[in-house]
Amino acid sequence: MKKTATLVTLLLLFQISFAQQSRFSKTYYDNITSFTANCMARSFDGGLIVCGLYNYESAVMKIDSLGAMQWANKIGFGSNESFNSVIRTTDSCYVMAGKILNSGSGTLDIYIAKIDQAGNLLWSKTIYQTDHQEALSIQQTFDGGFIITGYSSYLTAPNSKIVVLKLDLYGAVEWNNLYQGGNNSNYGASVKQTPDSGYAFVGYVENYPPYDGNGFLCKLSQTGTVEWANKYNMTIPTQAMGNDLVVTDDGIYSYYSTPGEFILVKTDFNGIDNWRETIGGLSFGSLCINCPSPKMKLLPDGNLIFATGTLTFAQPSEVFNIDSMGNYNWSQYLYNSVHDVEQADDHGFFFLGNGPLIGVRATSILNPHVGIIKSDSLGNADLCTTPNGAIGVNFGNTTQGALVLTTTSYVGNSLLISPNVTPFVLSEQVSCVDFSGGIDEGSANSIKLFPNPSSSSLNVQLQGMSGNVDLKIVDVLGQIVFVNKYNLSTGNEIKIDHAFAKGVYSVMVNSDDKKILSKFIVQ
Repeated sequence: MKKTATLVTLLLLFQISFAQQSRFSKTYYDNITSFTANCMARSFDGGLIVCGLYNYESAVMKIDSLGAMQWANKIGFGSNESFNSVIRTTDSCYVMAGKILNSGSGTLDIYIAKIDQAGNLLWSKTIYQTDHQEALSIQQTFDGGFIITGYSSYLTAPNSKIVVLKLDLYGAVEWNNLYQGGNNSNYGASVKQTPDSGYAFVGYVENYPPYDGNGFLCKLSQTGTVEWANKYNMTIPTQAMGNDLVVTDDGIYSYYSTPGEFILVKTDFNGIDNWRETIGGLSFGSLCINCPSPKMKLLPDGNLIFATGTLTFAQPSEVFNIDSMGNYNWSQYLYNSVHDVEQADDHGFFFLGNGPLIGVRATSILNPHVGIIKSDSLGNADLCTTPNGAIGVNFGNTTQGALVLTTTSYVGNSLLISPNVTPFVLSEQVSCVDFSGGIDEGSANSIKLFPNPSSSSLNVQLQGMSGNVDLKIVDVLGQIVFVNKYNLSTGNEIKIDHAFAKGVYSVMVNSDDKKILSKFIVQ
């Protein structure tokens, strides 16, 4: 009897914790210059560390679990820089990796910076080579150091080679290798350590002529020696590129994108595939072979969650969830080009993407901006998400072949630098950042809200919309406080009686071909 009561109590606590999952959809922008995000990591207090670039300077932003910005810093010299990957470290700090311009040589160097939880810079270093180099992925290793992958670019063929380098705890280079598997382009996208203290990484190799572009998965020894490498494509070959990977105790999950579908593979540590599959029914845009890729994460329940967005331009995207055997669980269609995903402390998810060149239209923001969606445990948010049931899984469309990677070792040196650390402030707004340029901010000829300020009732008068519409009201935290469906065939005015607390609220009205957002105040 006591055991039964305990079980019931735990079940109730579990249900309560999920019922309290926060949800919001926000954009973060600057009216004067651009701000875009390449990566994120969950902060130690349940919020997010978001990294990218602010007006061509590497930048990092901290938000809390409800999306409120706590601080933001530029960390660099203000010219052609970015952070592409960020991780939490075992000493409760954060390390970012990306690129920075070498003012002496005019080339790009790999850039690493470490900050504490308040955003204070602890140290920063560059890895110098004579050619352009950029880090796309960093992970902390078992010994407290770091493993990095990215690319080195050249003016003659091959136009790029894969960079993998091992750093110690303080950013000093232990070994630095270049790998080549194609005669034209070679990129490393993501790297993780394996249980034997070796490493696995994914990326892209390309031959031309004739054209042949493949995603790959490679296993390295602890010292960087190639143990095996597999390349992946479709039954009818197309351009496939490696995005991300997850290492577990029994093998490696790797994730690839093509112009029309996504490829998922489970491989053991000897390079033998347990299963391969393609996932279709997802919207997809252009591929970006030398930028941070859509991310995949392993969840505590053993399932995997994937983002499908692109950094090349804003467009709709999806996140989808599968189990460890590749079976489909659920998917959400997103009004945002989401390219990274993190599970939150409340078992919901943070989705990270970037807005279009034209932001929230009526504000005249002509600059890129960041969009962050916080969902529940099934990917539902109050705004900007719709369940996507058009997913198809095929276990027969993916091919695998052996890949030969040649290795060149270099003596690498890291140089301690002292970049400028400059705080900046962003505006926040409850909204989506969809492919068509954001949400129409309400104007006098499209929506009228009165009385405004409101006390106990609100009239919503709409112009230019007809038929069925969805109306939602959210507070400043993005929490939904009212939702209903209306048919405008009998009139264009809606009256809402309410008992909202004092504050600022957003009204979002959706029809089949239009979205309108406006605000009102409750006194």
